[in-house]
Amino acid sequence: MSHDAQRDIYDLTATGNLPSSFSLVRDQLVADQNAAGGTSAGVDYVSDIPLALAEGLCGYRHDGFEFSWGTPEFFILKKTLFG
Repeated sequence: MSHDAQRDIYDLTATGNLPSSFSLVRDQLVADQNAAGGTSAGVDYVSDIPLALAEGLCGYRHDGFEFSWGTPEFFILKKTLFG
């Protein structure tokens, strides 16, 4: 699945064995895009289609900060000369 907003705000290519929720998610986010003003809107809901599907499948979203299982913690690992 890919989305190229520079080509068109509604550009979405989806191939292969898609999740059963694909049509529902796509239709809702396209409707949100239309409600926001379509191609002249200052938002891109269509770009959220692959992200929403991935979140539905694995329970994780790359830009999320709070999840049902808690808040992720991130650490910076540094290699030292001795270890």
